[in-house]
Amino acid sequence: MIGVVQAAQDILYNYNLVLNNPELDFDARSNVKFALDCIKASDFYEIGRDITLYTNDAKHELVEGYETLDEVRIPVDARPPSENCFVYMQNSETGYLVRRYEAGEIEELEGTRDHPCVTVLRVANKNLPIVCGGYIVSNKEQDNKMFMSAKEIERGGQEFENYLANVVLSVAFTLCLINQPRFVVQGTTGTRQLRKQMFRGHGISMDAWNKIAWNIKEPVKAKDDHTKGGWHMPLHYTRGHWRTAQDHWEDVVIRKDGKPYKWIDGFWSGHPAYGVKKSYHAPKLGKSYEDV
Repeated sequence: MIGVVQAAQDILYNYNLVLNNPELDFDARSNVKFALDCIKASDFYEIGRDITLYTNDAKHELVEGYETLDEVRIPVDARPPSENCFVYMQNSETGYLVRRYEAGEIEELEGTRDHPCVTVLRVANKNLPIVCGGYIVSNKEQDNKMFMSAKEIERGGQEFENYLANVVLSVAFTLCLINQPRFVVQGTTGTRQLRKQMFRGHGISMDAWNKIAWNIKEPVKAKDDHTKGGWHMPLHYTRGHWRTAQDHWEDVVIRKDGKPYKWIDGFWSGHPAYGVKKSYHAPKLGKSYEDV
């Protein structure tokens, strides 16, 4: 079982080789180029088997309440914490590129003119990228419907449509858990040789690959005074997150705990004079997840 940094390295290497194949059709070539650009710009999320087991149960429970895929609505918690996310499932050695678009950016998709949306692209070391589909992201769950890739459905039929929907739901519920941070532990990750390879081969800085892990079931750890602010810190990206809100604030969302929250988009902070900090995220649930 390999980690997310090694997986990204392998996919980037092989997709660059694929681009030199003259038999690659236009759509496939476009998807490969998109995947290469997206991986380089992504925040990385390493997902273990504990998270996968939870999401499998959660998505099956959701789908049982609907008769057709058109009726399925995605929870409001399933918004990506970064504009570009590389979500890597360790147990299947498969990655998913989640890209967030603002309202109106993808005009041909119904419903995305008024709301932001996300798309999901499956990537793997030995397979070409597949555009799976995505879903609308809004503050009201009734608006958050899924959409599938019409071209992929045309090629694969109903059975493949069900597979694509399963992928989108898996990613959505994984993001729901990523948006539930608790106790946070930080530390460097990956061998120095691997970090150098990522820099030389793909231009991804090796300055400080920093692993950010948290146990979703543990209590929140209070920040020390020296962690506040950020001007004297390396340039780093803070992923999007929920903030406790008041009922009268604008764009407030009532989440499953019945309390009001406001979504804070991801942002860059710190200063490049102190270096650049590249992080990947590794949420954990542990052996028991029934009470999440």
